[in-house]
Amino acid sequence: MFSVLLIAAFAQSELFLQRNCVACHQGKTAPMGLNFTQLDPGFANRETLSRWVCIHDAVSSGSMPPKPPANYDKSAFLQALSHRIEQFESSQNAN
Repeated sequence: MFSVLLIAAFAQSELFLQRNCVACHQGKTAPMGLNFTQLDPGFANRETLSRWVCIHDAVSSGSMPPKPPANYDKSAFLQALSHRIEQFESSQNAN
């Protein structure tokens, strides 16, 4: 059951990014050099983790996306991303 919920949360996060971020953050001219089409979703290292923490903080503070759609809901995305960040940090601390 847990894995099904986790997969659903990841899918929802990807959908959020597609709807709210990728249109601007792609290609060589992506703002802040943040290209979502090339960003590792797997938290492979601390550098990638740092990028995702910045993304979390920007969405949480409301600075991104700059013009959210009317039906914008960031809570599920932030919850899923927070969970992934905590999992990575726990795994790193265990080593």
